Amino acid sequence: MHVPDNIGSKYRLIVLAGQRVSQLQRGAAPRVENVENQKMTTIAMREASSGTLSFHPKGLLEKEHQAY
Repeated sequence: MHVPDNIGSKYRLIVLAGQRVSQLQRGAAPRVENVENQKMTTIAMREASSGTLSFHPKGLLEKEHQAY
């Protein structure tokens, strides 16, 4: 399993893909093409490997907003 540089670790990749599957199940549009007859987990992993998903630590975003 290749882990994209913007994600960093295989554990983070699995968590991110799981969260993306939840979004897809709730009706979010896929960010990659040719998704017919593919499982949502496959779509989420393809999105991660194509660089369309990225990881932003929640604590860092909150700290950045508090500075303003």
